[in-house]
Amino acid sequence: MASPSATARYGYLFQPIIANTSTGSTAAVDRVQSMEPSFTLPSSPYYELGTKGKIGTTQGPPEFRINIEQNMVNSMEAEFLLAGKNIVPAGAQSYNMGDLLTNAGNISAYGLIQNQDGTIYGEQEYTGLSIAEVSYRFTIGGAIMQTFGFVGRQGRFYVPAVTHSVFYPADTTSLGGIHGKDTRVSFTSGSTQTNQAWRIQNFNLRVTFPTVHVRELGNRTIAGTLSDSPDVNMDFDLLLADQQPSDK
Repeated sequence: MASPSATARYGYLFQPIIANTSTGSTAAVDRVQSMEPSFTLPSSPYYELGTKGKIGTTQGPPEFRINIEQNMVNSMEAEFLLAGKNIVPAGAQSYNMGDLLTNAGNISAYGLIQNQDGTIYGEQEYTGLSIAEVSYRFTIGGAIMQTFGFVGRQGRFYVPAVTHSVFYPADTTSLGGIHGKDTRVSFTSGSTQTNQAWRIQNFNLRVTFPTVHVRELGNRTIAGTLSDSPDVNMDFDLLLADQQPSDK
């Protein structure tokens, strides 16, 4: 193993891409702040009577996981792709958590890596992804964030890249981020002043989809993943003022 010629690489040389194999939509994820792919090899150590220490270790199929953290902006391309919707709608469009569950197992994620001269030299690929967690975080003085967590069946690393040969064009029209000052939270339906939450300091919404890795005899990879109906949890901090929060 030779010492790498590059000391390290900056984030601008890395581009995350997601695809929905059911709808055929593919898009670069804009305003991503971090992408953390990882995998776990379940290991089982073995011992025997009369022997001091382990006699061996057997490893199971790898379990892949990816977390993508993104600034929430006016472009909802990533959310619509994951939900199986039109990623560039002509008019108003929305999605439900159930839409993310419907597309479980149909999501693929890629990480393109390029050299300083702009040539693609490697690509990470993760397939058969199912949504495991979605979180939305609203704070004061910082960008509002959303995080997607996935579990998957397979992962590969290509040198050079074989699925994508160039970086996707960057989004130059959407905002870089939206701060809390431009975010309003309502405790009940509607967005009028009578429903608005006042003096709120932070607001967090977390959705978890219980997932199970499915294995089978004779298969050295994960056969698939099952995702169940989501659990939704919310927490917020607000300053005590007048009658709130008792008035709601």
